[in-house]
Amino acid sequence: MIYDDDGPVQDVGAVQNFGVFYKMVDHKWIKPLATIADSGNGLSAPGIHALAVYYRHTEIPIGANQQNTPDSAGCKSSDCIANDWNAAWVAKFDPVSGDTRTNYQDCRVLYRKTLAAQPDHSVVIVETGFATCLMQLLDSSADSYSPLAGTQLVKNKVKYLVIMGGDYPTGEEWNFTMDSSNYSALFSTWKSQNGYPPIYLVGFKLGMIASSGAPADAPVDKNPIRNANHWSVPTWQVGHRDGGGGVSGETRQVWDQMAIMYGTWGTSHAGTTYFSVSPGGTNTVDRSKGTNVWDASSDSGHHYLSAKASPEAFAEFLDGYSHRGLLSEPPGVVSTK
Repeated sequence: MIYDDDGPVQDVGAVQNFGVFYKMVDHKWIKPLATIADSGNGLSAPGIHALAVYYRHTEIPIGANQQNTPDSAGCKSSDCIANDWNAAWVAKFDPVSGDTRTNYQDCRVLYRKTLAAQPDHSVVIVETGFATCLMQLLDSSADSYSPLAGTQLVKNKVKYLVIMGGDYPTGEEWNFTMDSSNYSALFSTWKSQNGYPPIYLVGFKLGMIASSGAPADAPVDKNPIRNANHWSVPTWQVGHRDGGGGVSGETRQVWDQMAIMYGTWGTSHAGTTYFSVSPGGTNTVDRSKGTNVWDASSDSGHHYLSAKASPEAFAEFLDGYSHRGLLSEPPGVVSTK
């Protein structure tokens, strides 16, 4: 798996996402190939590194978006690559003093290097942030890692792509709104008719059904997940603590973690069926607004997920705050699940 996320920037949910990702690596459910920081924020990759250090998985390469993107109108109006909390958080949990994105491989290069080394049709990409680095990959040319252009490299090496974004069948969501032009281009290109593998989509309403967080007794000054949730409320969520923004001060909704779950196993794990999958259709994203529309009459290899299991089943598997799920496990410790 290649896990591609905007990292701990505006949305504190990224800290839970990487906690779940690294714990699934501990359980050997995921063979990790790379992580990608797709936000142009200079601390996106260092934030991922901080979590990799905490979870003892610094062996996994980190790629950074070296461009100042997304740069859509929605992103500019919301300062989507700015941040009002992660500088202090990164300084606290990342042992590299003054760390910044220039210390990490360019995400386009890491994507190409990683895919080129894998067997055909073997790599799952889970994208829970912006499409910036994916589009840099698709726009890339032959290099020392592969004689193939990025489009053909993807067609040869990727098994399927999982995206958290949009709402289904039709709606609006942060990732698509902030990076509307890239997502519009992605869905207009990445179709089965053009030789691409399937896309599976986690929508906004799906991820709202459950929440996850660090253990309630985890020290706020030592656990990076609890620290971020407890102290950090991004500007765009001010006024929504304990309300519609999904920030309780201790937990965060599980949109992205559902995408990781599906990317790891598909619909089921250990006797529980978590998801159902729609028939193939075509998802389109408005280039300027980021709203998405589903067309069930045309099959482009796009599918969206629905919950088959109860909200409690997702919480019991993921949450460490009120449950004994993955995020209750210390780094390196594996329980029976």
